[in-house]
Amino acid sequence: MREQYREASLFMLFTISLLILSTAIDSVGQVPTYYALPRPPFLNQSKASGNGEAPFDWDISSSLDRQVTEINASCGCESVPLFNITGITGTEYIRVKIGENYDRRWYMYNEDPVTYNGETIQPRYSGQPYTIYIEPEMSITNYLPTVLYPYQIRGIRTVDYFPEKMVFQARTPISKDYRLSYNVMKYEPSELTDAVLQYDVRYLQVPYDVQLQVENMTKEIVMGLDSDYLKIKAIESYLLRNYRYNDNYTSPPEGADPIIWFIDQGKEGVCIHFNSALVLMARSIGLPLRLVTGFSVNPAKHTQTVKPDQAHAWAEAYFRDIGWVTFDATPQNVIIFEPEIGGLQQTFTNITNQDTSCYKENNFTISGIVTDEHGSPVPGLTTLIYLKQNKNETGALCGKTITQSTGFTVNCSIPLNTQPGIYNVEAITLSNGEYNWSSSDPPLIVRARSYLEYNITQRVIANRWTSLEGNLLETITKTPIFTNFLEIIVEDPYHALFTSAGGLEIILVTPYHALSTNADGLFRFNNEYSPGINTVNIYWEGDLFYNGTSASFNITAVPLSITPDPLTALARGEDTEITGRVHAMELIPSSGERVDIIIDNDYKGSAFTDDEGFFSFRYAVADNEIVRDTLIIYMLEDGEYVTNQSSAFAIRPTINFQVREVNTWKESFQIEAVLLNDKNRPMINNELTLTSNNRTLTMSTDSDGRVIFPLNLDSRPENDLYRFSLTYLGTKYMIPRTV
Repeated sequence: MREQYREASLFMLFTISLLILSTAIDSVGQVPTYYALPRPPFLNQSKASGNGEAPFDWDISSSLDRQVTEINASCGCESVPLFNITGITGTEYIRVKIGENYDRRWYMYNEDPVTYNGETIQPRYSGQPYTIYIEPEMSITNYLPTVLYPYQIRGIRTVDYFPEKMVFQARTPISKDYRLSYNVMKYEPSELTDAVLQYDVRYLQVPYDVQLQVENMTKEIVMGLDSDYLKIKAIESYLLRNYRYNDNYTSPPEGADPIIWFIDQGKEGVCIHFNSALVLMARSIGLPLRLVTGFSVNPAKHTQTVKPDQAHAWAEAYFRDIGWVTFDATPQNVIIFEPEIGGLQQTFTNITNQDTSCYKENNFTISGIVTDEHGSPVPGLTTLIYLKQNKNETGALCGKTITQSTGFTVNCSIPLNTQPGIYNVEAITLSNGEYNWSSSDPPLIVRARSYLEYNITQRVIANRWTSLEGNLLETITKTPIFTNFLEIIVEDPYHALFTSAGGLEIILVTPYHALSTNADGLFRFNNEYSPGINTVNIYWEGDLFYNGTSASFNITAVPLSITPDPLTALARGEDTEITGRVHAMELIPSSGERVDIIIDNDYKGSAFTDDEGFFSFRYAVADNEIVRDTLIIYMLEDGEYVTNQSSAFAIRPTINFQVREVNTWKESFQIEAVLLNDKNRPMINNELTLTSNNRTLTMSTDSDGRVIFPLNLDSRPENDLYRFSLTYLGTKYMIPRTV
């Protein structure tokens, strides 16, 4: 009965602490819940007083959720365990939520979450991989404790992920432990000094009264500095030098803004005051920062329990091509961590059986036993399994277990952000207050599967350079793989691996190419393909850390062709436009294909194609050219593609005319026409046709090339205009003419 009462009391305490943690930052910086805002405000909004009124031109809607407690809240539950961490974190910052908009309390903007089911999150930037286990003392019903740049969470049901904020929210209560893999970024100040902040209006909002209070002061602090990073560090240093960390700070008067009070009057406070001031002061001079709330932990401990008094707040700024960088204006050594226990009975961890290699997506098994200094098995101790490439690094946590009297067996899972290589499997048995820790580290080859990802065009232009690009990547993580030994073999219609002649097998030479991939796993293959179906085979035999892979696909190479525009005749004594198009069915070659024009086996000149494959060549026909048949040859520069077109040198005649004896429309009149050749000589016995008002009259020319058409009108023409056409139909060497 007493035990049941104790468990019920603990449950009530923990529930109360979680409720308060989700709604407040207390005197030591507990984690708040925020309003969700419909959209970000603008910098330095006029008349935004910071007293809870809506900023100018802001649409306050039902998107606002529950209100948070004031920054100066307190819960009185600092000693209640919240969750346990197993594994070295590599960072002291465990994030929970983001503060984006400030109005005497912090709010988060609305963002559509991504449904997350444990898949890998492709990292924006590479860093040192870490894996930890987080075990809730009671169910997590809201935001999950995680770390910046998460890579994968295993062991949870479907949750919501907010990519821009890099936080997770539970859909259903989470009571079991989950495995969190992530990357920790480390930057040298020299890398950041010349970096530029990414402009983001969401992280430039400042209440009007805060802006008035801090802007000029902040400008004085950063005076003479050009670097965004150095400006933030200057503000951070100013707060550290001029303000005091004090859990028992003086609360601001009722109605006063807590951060203005902290900066101007109180000059003491906790992490939320220091870093809220850092964010707002930076924003006041145009430096976009955001607040992050979570917990401060020991980055080097193998196991630790996190309590409310470790709640913490810090700031983040996003630098182009670098990512999010953490800033913390809180005076150091505020959180007191429990020391490692010493002076205990020595233990010895021995691995008795272990797989020698393992693919990352698979598990490997390790068995062993923990004994004391007398060789007796020690049960009940926690053993952690790390992968380490050298003994001085933290390593990647891949399993944990509790020792038994018969030993231990762990089915270990390699974190997907672990790079393939040779590792030591370090089994670390932790102390428990009676026995000291010990370790053992046999080798393990961590392997990964590879695959080829490529972009191909199924149809290309034959005998023209075509670029094929692809990537050699890890199968699950899509991490690039560098190699100097990528092989490409092209089987085209003219090169077969094996052929038969008279019952004998003959091996013909097949085009072979050796390629390398770059640091991004990218390879680029330029090749000219023979007309027809070409089979491209890509091979990589793999190495010690990657399995081999291959790909095979067909590329159809379509030969170029020249399609001339119709040209029945070349008029003597005139310039003729010889036009056409170069193409390979629907494919168009690059501009600049040279087309040679040959007439009667005589090279006349060249034309060059445009971006759509069209070409045009102006040819001046001599006025004394003999009228005859001719052959026009179109040939590409390399002579491989030729097209012939039959035409003729011909005469373009002239039709002259005059109207005779016109008085009124009621009287007869005549139209006299004369047909002349290109030498102005009459063309005898050639038919001319007059067409008007659906009336057609055809007559032959006389010895002067003349014809006279007699005409009568049935009615008065519209606007007293008589319209007619004269047509000569032409012959093989006489070009048709109409006037």
